[in-house]
Amino acid sequence: MKNKQPRKRRATTPKKEVRCTWAESRTFCGPYPKEYKRFYQLETLKSAVEKALIEQDRFVYAGLQTEVGTAPISSCTWDLVYEDAVRLVFLVQVATQTRKRATLRVVVAKNHQECSAKLLREYEMLTLLHQRAPTRVVAPCHHGVVFLPDRHRRRDMNREVFAYMTKDVPGAAPLYVASNTQLAFHDPRPRRFSKKDTDAIKKAMTTLLVALYDEERHHGLDPAALYPECLAVTPTQGASTLVLMHCPRLRKHLSATTLLHHILYGVFKTDDAILPLAPAYPEDFFAALCDGASPETARTWCRAFLAKAGAMEAHAHEELLPGRDYLAVLKELTETVA
Repeated sequence: MKNKQPRKRRATTPKKEVRCTWAESRTFCGPYPKEYKRFYQLETLKSAVEKALIEQDRFVYAGLQTEVGTAPISSCTWDLVYEDAVRLVFLVQVATQTRKRATLRVVVAKNHQECSAKLLREYEMLTLLHQRAPTRVVAPCHHGVVFLPDRHRRRDMNREVFAYMTKDVPGAAPLYVASNTQLAFHDPRPRRFSKKDTDAIKKAMTTLLVALYDEERHHGLDPAALYPECLAVTPTQGASTLVLMHCPRLRKHLSATTLLHHILYGVFKTDDAILPLAPAYPEDFFAALCDGASPETARTWCRAFLAKAGAMEAHAHEELLPGRDYLAVLKELTETVA
C-alpha cells in the first residue's frame, strides 16, 4: 500500500495590519460642549474597528478602500469631532501604500437599538435627499455595522451598531443658536456670525428646504423636525456652502402651504436662545423661494399660504416672528413681481 503524500497547504498572503491612530479633538462640539450618555466604551469601538480593518470586513475596510482606489490601505486616523445623544462622528483620514489619501465622515450609532434604527433611517433619507439636491446635502456613500464584542465575552451581550460613511465637506462646521438674532458655528472658540450673515444663512436654508421638497408627492423635510446642528456651513465662505448633514425625519403629506408656514413661524433653539427660521425681510424670503423652486411656483405657494394664513394655529414667541406687515409685503410681492 502506497504511503499517502501529505497535502500541501495553499499559500496564503498574510493580511497586512493597518496602522490606526485615534484622536478626540471634538472640533465640532462647540465652545460649550455637552456631556452625553454613552452605551459602550470608546476603547471597545476602537478595538472593533481595528479588528475589522485587519479582517478586511465588508463595511469598515471595504468602505474606506473604495474611496482610495485599489492600492491597499496602510494607515488611517480616526478623529472624534462631534457627538450628540444618538451618534459619534469621526473624520477619518485614509492613506494607501502608494500615498493616495482621502477623508471621510464616519457616523456611528451609540447603541445597537434605537440609535442604530434612527441612523439607518437617516442614511436612507440622506440618500434620497442627496439625489434631489446633490450640492445641498452631504453625500452618503457606504453603510453597515460594527461588531462590538462584550468585554466579558458574554455572547448574548454582543452588539452590532449601525454606522454609515459620507463624503467629507471640508471646513464645514455645524451651527448653533447664539442669540435671537445670531447663529454661531461649533468651534472650540465662541465665534458668531454677524446679523447680516445670519440672515444670509436663513435665506439659504429656506432655499434648501424648498429645493428638497417634492411637490408631486407632497413629501419633504419638515423644518419643525430640524435642529441647528443638522446644518453645516463653511465660515469663511458664508451661506453659499450651507449643507444638510443630519436628517431626523422626512414628512409625508406635507403640503407646500404647511412647508411655508413652518419656515415662517419656525424657530431654532439652543438652550435658552431662540432664533426665528425665516429671513428678517419678506423680500429675502420670497427671493429664497424663487431660488429653490421658480418665481411662478413661489407666487402660487405664497398666494395659497396667504389665503389661509389667518386660520393657522397660534405660535409661541410671537414677538420674534413675522407679523401682519411682513405678510402684507409678501402679498405685494406675489402680485407685483413678474
